[in-house]
Amino acid sequence: MRIIPRDVKFKTFPVPETNLDGEVYMRRRPNADWRLICIPGAPSHTHLFRRLLQLAPDSLEVFVVNRLGYGENHDEAVLDFNDQIKIVEPLLKDKRVILLGASYGGALSLNAALKYRGHIEGVVTSAALIQEPRDYAKTMVDFDIPAIITDNAPKKLQRMRAEIHGRRPQIGPLLDRVNQLDIPIEVLHGTLDTLVSRDDAEHLIKVIGDNARYKEITGGTHYIELQFPQQIFKAVNRLKKRIEARV
Repeated sequence: MRIIPRDVKFKTFPVPETNLDGEVYMRRRPNADWRLICIPGAPSHTHLFRRLLQLAPDSLEVFVVNRLGYGENHDEAVLDFNDQIKIVEPLLKDKRVILLGASYGGALSLNAALKYRGHIEGVVTSAALIQEPRDYAKTMVDFDIPAIITDNAPKKLQRMRAEIHGRRPQIGPLLDRVNQLDIPIEVLHGTLDTLVSRDDAEHLIKVIGDNARYKEITGGTHYIELQFPQQIFKAVNRLKKRIEARV
């Protein structure tokens, strides 16, 4: 990941209940009250968050995790949602926390909010993959490929395919529980998203219930965090206002 600001730091740390090291890019703000923890999609393209890190306001500390399964010492895909979200646990201290989950990371952010209640005060989902990718994208993970090819494919591609398949039995049980969340949630989706349908956003809003707010990003693709980072910050500010209004 190539980061321009000198104050963006890279750190590794032990992940609880695993033998894996977590990886995080951090733009610290010692005087900020709030921390935004970003969870990438599949595969874990942390570089898509570089502009978000570059443009982070002084009032917000931004962390971007490299998801489990993609780190330097990670030998295989981590498929269980409950294992994936352990990477955020050590990062929930010292600040008030909002999560940003992009694409596949959208489901993980909601699962983390359920597990770490009281530590996560709000969630932003961006192009969350809740149902299935669009048909042409789905073929990337569903059509049969000879083992001689898949075994020699890049590790990121292999793990992305495993994750997309592995998420399917976990999505239903997760969506059955998200209405238990008593925190504000902002659901973002771009009008030009060619990978995930707007139907996913509509379904997510429905199952979350009254705590969800929807914002359609005109001209937004599947990568809003890279394309329109200011829209992410606006969503965070809306969350903060909603959170403070509850106090």
